[in-house]
Amino acid sequence: MQGSGTDAGQEMVEHPGIDLIAFTGSNEVGRRINERAGGLLKRTSLEMGGKNAITVLEDADLELALSGILWSGFGTSGQRCTACSRVIVHEKVKEELEKKLTAAAGQLTLGNGLDENVDVGPVINKRALEKIDDYVQIGVKEGAKLLCGGKIASESQSLEKRQLL
Repeated sequence: MQGSGTDAGQEMVEHPGIDLIAFTGSNEVGRRINERAGGLLKRTSLEMGGKNAITVLEDADLELALSGILWSGFGTSGQRCTACSRVIVHEKVKEELEKKLTAAAGQLTLGNGLDENVDVGPVINKRALEKIDDYVQIGVKEGAKLLCGGKIASESQSLEKRQLL
């Protein structure tokens, strides 16, 4: 089912053919789901408030870690509840992984998600794009340093295969 969380989620929680609700998201929404599902005697599995992290230890295979980070962060344009949103790296491998990740992310191709040569397709709608940009701007204001990316593609740019801005 596609749609906003409010519309699709409400229908799914209340649908008589659904006996178990698994949800990953905010505490507020998870609490509402649990209250409604409980009233309908449905089981719930809730992961609320998490910011999915990948942890890279000092003895990690950095190529494997890089592959996992790229897939989790950029696969499906980062539009799944389990997409990586943080990378926690041991200080001994931080610099090397940062260089590898920056170089690899800078080579990802943005474009039509149906094109097998494209790495990152579009997000679902303009509001999602604006929300992502808002989070980037918050991060920058809080001291984050952009190593690549950070610009929204225009509509004409998004129709062409191109490297991430």
